[in-house]
Amino acid sequence: MKDKEKRNPNVEDYVLVAKSIVPKDLCKDLIIDLKKYKKNWFEHKWTQYTDEGEKTMKGDSKFELANCYMETGNHNELMGIIYKVIEGYINNFNYPWFNSWNGYSNIRYNI
Repeated sequence: MKDKEKRNPNVEDYVLVAKSIVPKDLCKDLIIDLKKYKKNWFEHKWTQYTDEGEKTMKGDSKFELANCYMETGNHNELMGIIYKVIEGYINNFNYPWFNSWNGYSNIRYNI
């Protein structure tokens, strides 16, 4: 069996660091957009499954986290960059058993 056909158990062999992929101007524009969409932020909650069933919980008030799923032109540009990085990741490693993906979720911004 060729080396590329084997799955390597070392996680380090699957890490790709993509540096400076998001232009500074895009980062600044995204921050401006996120501030404009303040009404779309929602409180972070999580669900714990227990013997009593599903229970939605909140965190400690001083450590609260807010989330936002923003879809503006700048967001779409960032999603395009992420797509290209994932595509580059797959092409860089070139494993026959990992040659595509089924998509990814929208970015969830946190503050």
